[in-house]
Amino acid sequence: MKKSIVFIALVLVIALCLVALVGCSESYSANGVKTEKGPVGDNGGMAVVYGKYLYFINGYAGESVDNTFGNVVKGSIARVELDENGVPKGNATVIVPKNVYGTDTTYGGIYIVDDYIYYASTNTDLNNSGSPRTSSGVLMRTKVDGSYTERIATFDDHSTVFTVVGKKLTYIRNNNVYAVDLTDKNFGATTVDTSILSGYL
Repeated sequence: MKKSIVFIALVLVIALCLVALVGCSESYSANGVKTEKGPVGDNGGMAVVYGKYLYFINGYAGESVDNTFGNVVKGSIARVELDENGVPKGNATVIVPKNVYGTDTTYGGIYIVDDYIYYASTNTDLNNSGSPRTSSGVLMRTKVDGSYTERIATFDDHSTVFTVVGKKLTYIRNNNVYAVDLTDKNFGATTVDTSILSGYL
């Protein structure tokens, strides 16, 4: 009888551990690099100027690569310093070691607003099989010095089009427009408009 109780207890502990692991979040801990504030140029593109730095997406890595924070180089957001003529000098540094990915090729860039970099990435939460949910997309932001990263929203694919203006992140999903208040720590979204393409179909 005691052996049966011990066995059942052990099974329950293992099950709880597996549940805890499924869907667990990765650590975004990082040391910040020295940076300076400055004007922003070409927001929303694959490369954005911020003061004396050029932030850029370091190539294309695809949807299913390892996207663990800290391990990513290709597809990450890197930064290089510009000289007085706007020419890159020195070596580039990875600031956001996450894979930037989205299926929208027209508006699939990065935004720098109020010292944060906003970007789309693949979901690293684990499914029931223990594999990352790479077919799911997330919108994220990271401080321009790389020191702090947050997840803003999660979607079931990578087709979300978004923009950032001031304290609002606006995105389109299923023909509807939503706005996220970036001052709200829970990043709550409100509906701005619905059926925006109904008159054009």
